Amino acid sequence: MTVATTASTLEKRSTERPAPRIHLTAAEHPMMPIPYEMFIDNRRYQGTGLSVVSGRAQGLPRRDMNGQRALAMLQFVFEGFTVSLEAEVTLHFAPADDVNALSFTFTDPTGPHLPQLRHIMNSYIAGDLINLGSMLRPATDARNAPKSQMRSNPFARVLRSATRGAVTACLTVGLVWGALSLVESRVLTVTEARPAIVSLPGEVLRAPTSGQIDYLNAQAKEGEVAFSILSNAGIVLSLKMPCDCDIADVATFEGATVLAGEPVLQLADAGSAPVIRAQLSEESLSAVVSGYTIALVAPDGSEIGATLGAHAAREITASAQSGPVAVTLEPDTALPISAAGTLMTVRLSRPGLISTADVTNWFADLLHTSKDAPVRIAAGGN
Repeated sequence: MTVATTASTLEKRSTERPAPRIHLTAAEHPMMPIPYEMFIDNRRYQGTGLSVVSGRAQGLPRRDMNGQRALAMLQFVFEGFTVSLEAEVTLHFAPADDVNALSFTFTDPTGPHLPQLRHIMNSYIAGDLINLGSMLRPATDARNAPKSQMRSNPFARVLRSATRGAVTACLTVGLVWGALSLVESRVLTVTEARPAIVSLPGEVLRAPTSGQIDYLNAQAKEGEVAFSILSNAGIVLSLKMPCDCDIADVATFEGATVLAGEPVLQLADAGSAPVIRAQLSEESLSAVVSGYTIALVAPDGSEIGATLGAHAAREITASAQSGPVAVTLEPDTALPISAAGTLMTVRLSRPGLISTADVTNWFADLLHTSKDAPVRIAAGGN
């Protein structure tokens, strides 16, 4: 019973006791010279001081509003944007000797405007914002740094100048290099649309007439029938292996229809180095005859030179149809047997001109030579 009475007594006292209120006075919050503008009833006032509970401004107030409440719009002007806060204020006019001055207090200092206002004032007190006339600006802006501080650090000035010069030089070299590469790729070089293939040298057995492959033996020996064709006239034509060599490639299959002159079997001479078979357009053949050099680019980016084979004239003459001509190219550097079947890009270059690849290789060789060069230390006089 005693416990219940005590609990009810405490509850009654806590209910009757009023909640504590936070009293914010102007003496506890001094004015800060933060630039701002205040608008009341379409009248503009220039702020001269502000705290979280009150403020001061200059303008042409209405004398009949002394002691009255009004809705005020506070605007803080930054570089590029403006922060506007709405709050209800109570107006107080200064003595009669200064008719343009007025002061005000916030009717509810803890209203919705308080977080933004407190953030701006704390930033101003901490030095993050500086006063530039009627505008606020971040203090970390490099344009506001004192010129004496910039002049007092010559090393930083030299470093900035050297960095700007190096960046400008690199961008200029890159631009010139890109222009030269574009001119070289569009004007000074010709790239064939059809890739070349590395294959083993040997004779190509072609279809003697148009018809259907009736028999095909990819393991035929010398003297044995390699393939037979059933011609359109109903005649079967058979071709025998002309040599004791290997069959490197089979271009068709049994039952396929072929035209006269199409390759059927690619023979490979035993012990011979691989050659490159390519299809060059008429324009590319004319360029090669006029002196253009042939370069073969492998998939890994390596590049080797090549020339037309010894039977190029016969290959060009045997090509009766218009369009690309199948020719044999002999590389300047012997290719391994394992390279057979590799596709390579055919690139024609005008002779007597230095390409960007030559310049790159020259710089690489120069750096490699400088790295491997021995360091010589001169002996002293003692």
